[in-house]
Amino acid sequence: MTDAICLLHVDDDPEFTELTAEFIGREFDAFETVQAVDAEEGLAQLDDQPIDCVVSDYKLPGIDGIEFLESVRADHPDLPFIIFTGKGSEAVASEAISAGATDYFRKERIGNQYDLLANRVMNAVGASEARQRVKERTQEYRMLVERTPVPLLVVGNDHEIRYVNSHAVDTFGADKESDLIGEAVSTFVPESDVAYSRLEEALEERTPAEFAEHEFIDIDGNTRYGRGSVVPVTFGGEPAAQVVISDITERKRHERRVKQHQEQITQLHEIGVEIAGCESKQEVYELMVEATEGILDLDLCIVDSVEDGRLVARATSSELTEYEESPVEDAGIAGKAYRTGESYLVNDGSNNPAADPVGEFESAITVPIEDFGVFQATARDPDSFDGRDLELVELLVGHVREALVRLDQEERLREQRDRLRRENERLDQFASIVSHDIRNPLNVAKLRLDLARDEVDSDHLGAVAESIDRIETLTDDLLSLARMGETITDPAPVDIEHIATACWQNVETADATLSVSKSARIEADDTRLQQLIENLFRNAIEHGGEDVTVTVGLLGGGFYVEDDGDGLPPEARERAFDTDFSTRDEGTGFGLAIVSRIAEAHGWCVTATESDAGGARFEFRGVETV
Repeated sequence: MTDAICLLHVDDDPEFTELTAEFIGREFDAFETVQAVDAEEGLAQLDDQPIDCVVSDYKLPGIDGIEFLESVRADHPDLPFIIFTGKGSEAVASEAISAGATDYFRKERIGNQYDLLANRVMNAVGASEARQRVKERTQEYRMLVERTPVPLLVVGNDHEIRYVNSHAVDTFGADKESDLIGEAVSTFVPESDVAYSRLEEALEERTPAEFAEHEFIDIDGNTRYGRGSVVPVTFGGEPAAQVVISDITERKRHERRVKQHQEQITQLHEIGVEIAGCESKQEVYELMVEATEGILDLDLCIVDSVEDGRLVARATSSELTEYEESPVEDAGIAGKAYRTGESYLVNDGSNNPAADPVGEFESAITVPIEDFGVFQATARDPDSFDGRDLELVELLVGHVREALVRLDQEERLREQRDRLRRENERLDQFASIVSHDIRNPLNVAKLRLDLARDEVDSDHLGAVAESIDRIETLTDDLLSLARMGETITDPAPVDIEHIATACWQNVETADATLSVSKSARIEADDTRLQQLIENLFRNAIEHGGEDVTVTVGLLGGGFYVEDDGDGLPPEARERAFDTDFSTRDEGTGFGLAIVSRIAEAHGWCVTATESDAGGARFEFRGVETV
């Protein structure tokens, strides 16, 4: 204490207060005494000037010293107040202390009683100033930590929370500080957690510590995640520990969602392999619902196919028992998704009447499966799905779509093969007729013609010979057409450049030129591939002229044969492979038909188009390279 103590002495005996002031002032220079004869005057003195300590008798006019003390405490809760009375008792002393008196001192006829009183006053004022300094420092600490942008709390030696800043209140899900203060820290941090161990070390050993990732519980019982540090401090004059927490709950949740998302993607790719092996569309639909329930954890799912303009349920979750099939135009968001080809994510069905696919649902994921149908997942609660769920469903739908496309292609191939088989059977019958029923009479006609020429010299016989040759040519082409359509069952590697060169040597090429731009080995039947290429070479020379240049080259998934002749008119390209079509009057129309039949037998697709030089170009795709 550096300044003089201003003492208010209240006693109904002015001579005693004067005597007290004189004795204290004589021995202690650090005192200034203000006198009052009753409580009312004492309260007025407190209002007029700063008082450091009150000394009051118990017996006062009007109200007694205890009632005076209570009045003082109402406006000055921390002001030192000493009961100094000569007519006291243990009961009075107890009542005084209970009412908040700093000290109780009996008037005694001893020589040093004023010294004792002065010492008690100085001790009371010193303790009050110390408490005030602690209070000020605590307030400064509170202001400082309140500005700290992280959750912070102070824990006492009894492991109870003494203080929390506003960030801690928010982090622990509380409404106000009082929801946390006074609570055992173990309510929020399990004693088995590393953070609790670090707190105990700081309280017992007074050493700072840090703790890595740990779990804590908010006021609603939710598990959260944090990391931080603990530092020994003095709070309210008592040892304590300051705990700083960095809330990493959202980061942990994000990491967990990302990990789950990655695991789901992996599982979906695995189920995609299983879906790819399905042998029927119904099996695909059922496996899709199974995957959405087991991998994506979607409770209510349905797969619709579109048949005759209506959505028809093909597979549903076991819990989904009510579903009304409807035309696409009346099918709400499912019909809209099918018509637009777009996916939809709805999390507030009450504001989107079109998002009512089945019953009363607030959330829905709707993804079209191209021309096949629509997949939907629904939930009764709003905000049940997010963009990640939609992404995973679209990934699964991609696998389903590929499987359905494959099954459709396989169905078309089966139908095509059945059709080719039936055609081959008819062609075999036809070839049998040609081989036996036509060729024998034709041979007889040739022999008769030779005999006639020996006997008669006539120009008509030459025309007959040409007609017979024409019939033989047609017969040979018909037999080739019949045999070339048989499906290839045992292909072998064939070099494009090698077979093209060999075919060129087998054809009357006149002044034509062959160019092989790039070569590769493909899987094919050597004999029938040779027939295909030779027919194309003959076609090029017959239609492009004797000096035409023919080029053989590769393209993505196949090869091509083109020339620089006059080419095919656009209207003729679609009919080029028909058996009854030819651009030359003397042509049979079988040459390109045979080419098409050989390509089909290999499982290739052939198209007629225009070359860069304006000639004819024939492209073969679906060819397997070695």
